[in-house]
Amino acid sequence: MRIQAALIVVVAASVTSLQMATGLSAAPTPAEAQLARGRALWDQRLSKSAIAALEIAAKDRATAAEADEVLGRIYTFKGWQQEGTFQAWHDEPGYRTKALAVLRTSVAAAPGRASALEALKTAERFAAADKVDAAPPSAWVTEADAAIEAARTSKASIAAIEETLDRRAKAQADPAPYFTGAQILIDRGAYEKAVSWAERGAKASDHFVDENLGAYQMSGKIQTSYARGRATSADLAGWALLLKKDLPAAAAKLQESERLSQGFDFNNQFHLAELARAQDDTTGARNHYLDALSLAGGAAATREKAMKELTALQPSGTGNEPFNAWLETELARRRDERKTAALSSLVDRPLPKLALRTVDGKPYDLAALRGKIVLLDFFASWCGTCRQELPHLKTSYAKYQHDPTVVFLLVSIDEDAKRLDRYLDEMKFPFPVARLDIGQAERSMGFDNVPSTYYLDRNGIVRYQIVGAESHGDSPARVNWFIDQLKGDRASQQ
Repeated sequence: MRIQAALIVVVAASVTSLQMATGLSAAPTPAEAQLARGRALWDQRLSKSAIAALEIAAKDRATAAEADEVLGRIYTFKGWQQEGTFQAWHDEPGYRTKALAVLRTSVAAAPGRASALEALKTAERFAAADKVDAAPPSAWVTEADAAIEAARTSKASIAAIEETLDRRAKAQADPAPYFTGAQILIDRGAYEKAVSWAERGAKASDHFVDENLGAYQMSGKIQTSYARGRATSADLAGWALLLKKDLPAAAAKLQESERLSQGFDFNNQFHLAELARAQDDTTGARNHYLDALSLAGGAAATREKAMKELTALQPSGTGNEPFNAWLETELARRRDERKTAALSSLVDRPLPKLALRTVDGKPYDLAALRGKIVLLDFFASWCGTCRQELPHLKTSYAKYQHDPTVVFLLVSIDEDAKRLDRYLDEMKFPFPVARLDIGQAERSMGFDNVPSTYYLDRNGIVRYQIVGAESHGDSPARVNWFIDQLKGDRASQQ
């Protein structure tokens, strides 16, 4: 509701500015109102609704040139500049030709429109460039973010902090100010207000994803983004409730966050450990501290606190065993459990026919896969998770590079060949890379997210499938788990 109310104010201001700029004093026409609305929505980075409003304005001759210019600027951003501007956002190359077309339409409708000419030249420069940098945040968002960071250490009142957060929320509709604000309010001891901001952040996060679905490229990344925002909200609210000593409500929220994050969030596991300790559940606290420490991430101070609390909870049955040795034993046991579970998750289906191409566009010869154990990894150069995982494949490959029975093959689903070439030049993979249309890859292989890694036996049967990254540091060893299992599997040698 706050976002909508803020948007009404911004739209009203935009309409007033439009009237002043055009010398109008009467009420705006429907097209003028949609033009102002589209501008205001885009300032908030609510692209779906902004585009819908501007497309209506573009149908009216009086507002067509300006509406097409704004649409062209949006398409330019989406096509070349949105990579990494928000978590899990990627460029949408399909908008590139649309940007050029709609900007040319704007210039044709109003040849003297300097701003449209400038926007068209920018888009044409991007189209010819090998690389385009992501768009920086707007000045007012940068200023608002700086004010929020200053509020962390200032002596400002809670009311003043909330006012700062409100200004940032009005500047842009992403959920960051809600989650950052919730943590600041927790640190200030304003637990009820922190819960309110965290819960509003979940709604803002859902709305922001809804408005920018294409920026996430794949349905799996969309669902991950929904879950991430909701999990962050629930964890912050649960932590605030725990500090408020409302243990039942805290448990409900923290357990909700654990379900959404699938137990892979360090902060959430630490908070669950603290909850268990507050409930006098020593075993539960110990297990959650261990689960937290088995995960990557987390602030150094929080990890240190987890170690300290876990030391105090070390079971008496360990005798004189040093804490570090006991800890490594426990973490190793968890790794063994993960390995057993991974090797038990058989897929067992034939590899579909894939129309692979080489990086330079020629048909890729799949003959090299026949009779071999194959690691087949689907990735994209725009995928941050892939960039984290792929270096581990290079590490794992060293063990098998002289083994003629094992083949590593990467398959890129990139649309932007220039970006892929830059990434491959950077990585210098020692094994082959092929390309496949993203739509065919999803339909043929049945995945909705990357990286997606498949392990094939000698008969071309997919035996194991791993989607996404892992959070325990198992990546290099995990490749060995599957390949070595298939190398020793009699069925794969028939």
